[in-house]
Amino acid sequence: MTEPSRILIVDDEPETIHLLKTLLEPLEVEADEAYSGEEALPMIHPAKYNLLITDLRMGDMDGIALMREALRIDPNLIVIMMTGHATIAAAVEAMREGAYHFLTKPFNAREVLVFVEKGLKQSRLLTENYEMRRQLQEAQGLDQIIGKSKTMENLFALIRRVADSESTVLIQGESGVGKELVAQAIHTLSSRSHERLVKVNCHALASNILESELFGHTRGAFTGATQDRRGLFANAHRGTIFLDEIGSVSQELQAKLLRTLETGEIRPVGGDDTYHIDVRVLAATNQNLMKEIESGNFREDLYYRLNVITLTVPPLRDHKEDIPILVRHFLETLCGGKMLPKCEPGFLETLMAYSWPGNVRQLRSAIERAYLLREQNLLQRKSLPPEILAPERMAPDLSAGEILPLSLEEGERRQIEKALLITKGHLSHAAELLGISRRTLYSKIRKYNIDYKTL
Repeated sequence: MTEPSRILIVDDEPETIHLLKTLLEPLEVEADEAYSGEEALPMIHPAKYNLLITDLRMGDMDGIALMREALRIDPNLIVIMMTGHATIAAAVEAMREGAYHFLTKPFNAREVLVFVEKGLKQSRLLTENYEMRRQLQEAQGLDQIIGKSKTMENLFALIRRVADSESTVLIQGESGVGKELVAQAIHTLSSRSHERLVKVNCHALASNILESELFGHTRGAFTGATQDRRGLFANAHRGTIFLDEIGSVSQELQAKLLRTLETGEIRPVGGDDTYHIDVRVLAATNQNLMKEIESGNFREDLYYRLNVITLTVPPLRDHKEDIPILVRHFLETLCGGKMLPKCEPGFLETLMAYSWPGNVRQLRSAIERAYLLREQNLLQRKSLPPEILAPERMAPDLSAGEILPLSLEEGERRQIEKALLITKGHLSHAAELLGISRRTLYSKIRKYNIDYKTL
């Protein structure tokens, strides 16, 4: 059963409100009342009312001021303005400000019913169009994140919940899990989706270059700065900026980022003036920032500014049931509409048994390799990367039945050592096998103090 339409009537004359409610009885609507703009405004919430009928001339807050605030709260609200002092100027101003129609007192009963019915019909159309746009936007926002497991459904639900917030979101997860796709989905589902999403890999640039990229610079700020340049924060004005690998930012630049988050202002390198920006910030890291804080590498105050909402992207090993779906998705992309290859017996089982330290990125690389090396349109186990086929290295002096569980870091270290052993210490080839970038591999080699040249 369809819910009745809801109308809010605002007038400082009780007789007018009573008359309108009587005239509207044949429409079987629910009508609330308020006797001033100040009383009416707290009653208005998104999607609560279909129609607002308000007098133009009222106390401190007139009808146009009420309409402005009401439409800011609910842009889909239909507003009919009424007045006993009708003038062309008042009608034009009301329509220009967003009024659907203009009624004059004393009322013509038929005119009231006709235009209220038309207004309610317009409200239903706006609501239907909004819902269709929301569903389409949601499909477009989440279609690049593949998975039907309970783990991924929980992630999708969190993305939907945080998308329309203006709060900063910190996206956590291991390398290769798809943090950038999550940032893209949050932006696409947000009210800022019609503006730009500006992406910045903070790990890829030296600190001085990154500062200039983010905040811009003035002419003569440094050697080679031949003209003023807008930064990426300015380019993202009214949109979203995604700061990937935020944990790699220098302490000095962390202080400047903190100031921007607190004040909403930026200062170009070499400049004296500050500029206000309206930007939503999404940040991502594969590091444990709390450990980085303890070691003095990351500012605690910046962490809490970024960590308003935390969203953790699960590693592939925590939702292996999605591997067949991911494999099909990658194959459909590779085939470009042609017939999909079949998998030989044991192919998917091999993928399901592997721990995937490089996560979805590594799986995609493995499937692309197997696809390129397929025979008679058949994906074969032998075409998978060697580290996926090779048995796990066991700890010395332990039989297979005595293998002890490894920590995540120890498991990652062993996978890296194995890839380096297979490639005879060739970093680019090892990174490709692991499904990670050469820079990330080198960073992890330093983290685990691996002497890859002697492997």
